[in-house]
Order: sequence, then structure tokens, then C-alpha cells
Amino acid sequence: MEANAKMTTMIGTLAAFDGKEQSWEEYCEILEQFFEANGIDDGEKQRTILISVVGPATYKLIRNLSFISSLTRVAVYLDDIILTGRDEAEHLSTLDEVLSRLKDAGLRLHRSKCAFLQNEVEYLGHVVNAEGLHPVQDKVRAIEGAPPPTTVTEAYLGLLNYYNKFLPSLATRLAPLHKLLRKNVLWAWNREQEEAFQSSKQLLKSAKVLGHYSADKALVLACDASPHGVGAVLLHVMEDGSERPLGFMSRTLTPAEKRYSELNKEGLAIIFGIKRFHKYIYGRTFTISTDHKPLISLFHEKKPVPQMGP
Repeated sequence: MEANAKMTTMIGTLAAFDGKEQSWEEYCEILEQFFEANGIDDGEKQRTILISVVGPATYKLIRNLSFISSLTRVAVYLDDIILTGRDEAEHLSTLDEVLSRLKDAGLRLHRSKCAFLQNEVEYLGHVVNAEGLHPVQDKVRAIEGAPPPTTVTEAYLGLLNYYNKFLPSLATRLAPLHKLLRKNVLWAWNREQEEAFQSSKQLLKSAKVLGHYSADKALVLACDASPHGVGAVLLHVMEDGSERPLGFMSRTLTPAEKRYSELNKEGLAIIFGIKRFHKYIYGRTFTISTDHKPLISLFHEKKPVPQMGP
């Protein structure tokens, strides 16, 4: 979404997904998680998966909607279109262009699935308004009310990871829970698991509103590493000098990465942050923030890399 947007319109072009286990919105969330979890970036892989899960007809529609996604202040996800504007005139101008292109392409809309000139909309499991991006409260309450798991399951972690972008250092906080998912590890819900479980709930409850990206504001990429994971946060520097988060990302370290030196872990955190926020920082000047001073040597042409033990 564009910064300074005041009005939002959401358009749906298909009827609800006819699934027996979940709604279309829930299915879209699962699909997004699947892409995220498997690191699928290759267009051909996405094409193959989309055809297999949504069918050739829906895939053809998704391809046809690509001519709309190139418009300014417009985003398209599968068959859903969201557009915005800084004021009513700009918003209506964008809406007119979108509707004209849909008409020229011979596509029809489901009026019951469209919401015009809204101050905020719920889109892909998030609430979007002029202030920024918020988690949907119904889903937050579902996470808060979830009981401690009694068997090895990723259901709770999967639901929480969907809001990863709101939660700083989530992978590190959830390390005791991730440990139970390893092979050959006996299930044991102890104090450290319970503390991590309750801490994750409080973390989501106090989650910050994420700001809208702006090409006119300075960017800071803050990265950090722990013995269990790496994390990064992308921030905008506001007019008053304060910093506002655009998104948080984190992941657990592999067994091999856990044996890295502290220097290498901190370097890995920066690489992780750059990759995860690539679409925001590519082609832009940005500042990397780290609290690990030896790492600064890697960016200084006159200072050698510190010696590391074998």
C-alpha cells in the first residue's frame, strides 16, 4: 500500500472458493504460507503450483489480471484487487482506470464481493487503513485463546508465523517450541516451552502497526542474531527523526548455522534481512544497523576481517 493513502477499494472477481475444509480467504493464506515456507521465487514453479491448486480457468484469470497490477496504487493477489488513493479524486481516478481495463478485458465483478470507498478493508488476513497494516483481531483472539499443544504439531506455530511480519525476533522466542518438532526428540512440555508459548501470545497482543512503504522516506535495515535465530526489521525514518517499522522477519538457525561464530551469525542476519526485504530496498540507498562492532570491519576497505578460530 502507498503511504498517505486515505481511501481503499477492494474488488473480488470470483465467487468464494468451493472448499470443504476452509474458505477461499483461508485457502489464499495457506497458499501464501506455502510459498513463503518453501522459498518459491521462480515464476515457473509458481505457475505450476497455481495451476495445480486453483485450476486452469482460475490461473488464466490470474494471468489476465496482470495488466492491472502495473497500475500505480493498485495491488493484485490471485483474483483479488485492492486500490487506494490519497484523496477521493485520486481514488476515483484509479478506480475508473481499473474498471475500464476490466471491461476492456471482458471481465465481470461480483458486486457482493466489492467494497468501494472504504476507510479500511480486511485483505488477506490483514486490516489495511491510512494508519498502516494491522493483524485481524479475530485471528489475534484465536491465537490468544489457543490452549497449549499436547502433541507434536505445527498448527499453532503456523498460525503465529502468518503474522511474523508484526513480531520481532519471533524465531528466537519460539526456539523451545521448535525444538519439539525435531526428529528423535521426545515430547516434553516443560517450563521453557510454556514460557515461550505465553510470551508469543503477549508479543502478538502488543504488536505494532506496520507503516506503509514510501519511496520518499529513508530506509533502515536493522539486523540481529541470537544462538537460536536471525532477525531483521525494515524501518522508515519519519520527518521527526523517529523510526517506524514496515515489517519484521526472522527464522531459526539450522544445526550447522548454530555452530557459526558470532561474527558469521551477525553477517548471516544481514544477508537474511537483505534477501527478505529485497523488493523494498533494491535500487535504493539504505542504512544497515547492527550492534555487533566487529562486523563493521567487513564493510571497511582498509580493515581486515577479524581472525576466527578453527
